Amino acid sequence: MKYIVFIAGLLLITSCEHDSDLSTTRWMNHRSIKELDGLLNEVALDIASNFKSIPPQNLRSDKGEQISRIGLWQFEGDVENRFYNNFRAHLLQLGMFRVYERKDIANLLKELNFQENDIYSKQTQKRLGNLTQWNGLIYGKITVRRHHLGILRDRIYLRVECHFNNIEDGLVVWSQEYTKFKRINIIYGLIMSNIVILIAALAGDFLRYKSGKESIGPKGVLTYFLIFNIIYVVNLIV
Repeated sequence: MKYIVFIAGLLLITSCEHDSDLSTTRWMNHRSIKELDGLLNEVALDIASNFKSIPPQNLRSDKGEQISRIGLWQFEGDVENRFYNNFRAHLLQLGMFRVYERKDIANLLKELNFQENDIYSKQTQKRLGNLTQWNGLIYGKITVRRHHLGILRDRIYLRVECHFNNIEDGLVVWSQEYTKFKRINIIYGLIMSNIVILIAALAGDFLRYKSGKESIGPKGVLTYFLIFNIIYVVNLIV
């Protein structure tokens, strides 16, 4: 009976609604990570496609030069690498720009004894443009939050800011903020992990029996379940 009460308590705790930052994806199972990657790729494609809608006159500097050589700087956030690679690929597929990647920009900043935050300065952008012949810079920010609604209801909130600057003129050519929600599957990971724990507990008990030791019995197996689920639930709610 006490075990039933304890499990009911765990379910009640995980049913409490709350938000949490995604500093890592440690709480997500493989399927959920794939869903997050799919969402990031979808948003990256949407934002890259919207570059086609920029009026042609906005893609020219005061000198009349086409903005076609751009530096693709980082998108600050916890899942930045996952988003950046997708966005870069979709941007290149447009065929509108020659793209200088983040690592090249970081190396150049280091050679010039600049800090990475200096790149947001118009003076720094203009100096980089003079040295490299870039005439545009793309950067942004990603916010990902987990919105926990209960043991069977969980979703992620994704917000992406993207800014495109004309570094010759120091003007913002285009800016967009994109927000999207997607439900993710956390109970799948709990079920699959419990199956693995069950198999491991039964196999361990069988080996104990074969070696002449006392079987841990149903209570021992249930103890393994409880210990694992405590760790899993704590990992979900922190």
